[in-house]
Amino acid sequence: MMDLAASGVTVYTTCRSSIGYNEQSHLRRLLEIARWADEAGYRGGLIYSDNTSIDSLMAAQAAIAGTEAFVPLVAIQPVDRSPFTLARAVSSLAHLYGRRVDINFVSGGYSRDLTVQGDTVAHDARYDRLTEYATIVKELLTGGMVNFAGEYYRFRRARLTSPVPAGAVPAVVRVRLVAGEPVGG
Repeated sequence: MMDLAASGVTVYTTCRSSIGYNEQSHLRRLLEIARWADEAGYRGGLIYSDNTSIDSLMAAQAAIAGTEAFVPLVAIQPVDRSPFTLARAVSSLAHLYGRRVDINFVSGGYSRDLTVQGDTVAHDARYDRLTEYATIVKELLTGGMVNFAGEYYRFRRARLTSPVPAGAVPAVVRVRLVAGEPVGG
């Protein structure tokens, strides 16, 4: 088997949505995939975020608790939780389990999901909102005090009381726009 870490390539698997699973079988399947990823030498797995899935951070916690090294790559949409709430949850998981949670910032999602949640931000503007969101989250996670006045978010003297430990800062905490499309990195 190829040593993935030595190759410099980071490999994630995907953890399917909860569509078609009841609560018991979804947890069992999530843990099967996470354990398989551990054994295969993958870094972790992408945990989806949409209205048909269980909460991505709750699934991440279950995967962390049920594995030795699995790192969840959690899909996060700004409409789902505030930047402060996300940063606090990621920091909490790092402190509780001594393991990082990587973040996959997503600009929106299915239009039906956005409508259900009352998100009326135009398609192109969602990328601007996502950039603000990721900027705030990154600053909070690295222990900074956030003073931010953007188009979508305003924070004054926001700071986590327990920032993420240095060794557990998420690998994907910012968004770059390349040819008008967001790319995590």
